[in-house]
Amino acid sequence: MMLNKEISEIKKQLDNELRHIHFSNENNVLERSHPRTFLQKIKYWWNKEITIPLVPVGAIIVIVMGSALTDELGSLNSQKQVISQQRQLVKIAGNIYWNDLVEEELRR
Repeated sequence: MMLNKEISEIKKQLDNELRHIHFSNENNVLERSHPRTFLQKIKYWWNKEITIPLVPVGAIIVIVMGSALTDELGSLNSQKQVISQQRQLVKIAGNIYWNDLVEEELRR
């Protein structure tokens, strides 16, 4: 009971000391923290801070770049295989040459 009296006296004293202080932007703060209209909701959503976690984003970038590089290397390997399948090796006098190069030399 004694504690309640002390609390009420402290509250009265605090109210007395703060009576000349008024918060004038109460409506503005309430509109920002609890939007009611569609425009206020858009402003509230637009004003949010966005945090981007670096580890997952970095991992995604590495995966995408890695897959692009492997696709590129795979296409280069397949081009080399196509070229090597079209070319034939020919053994002439104990040496091995590409058939198309030998034919070009013979034409000259």
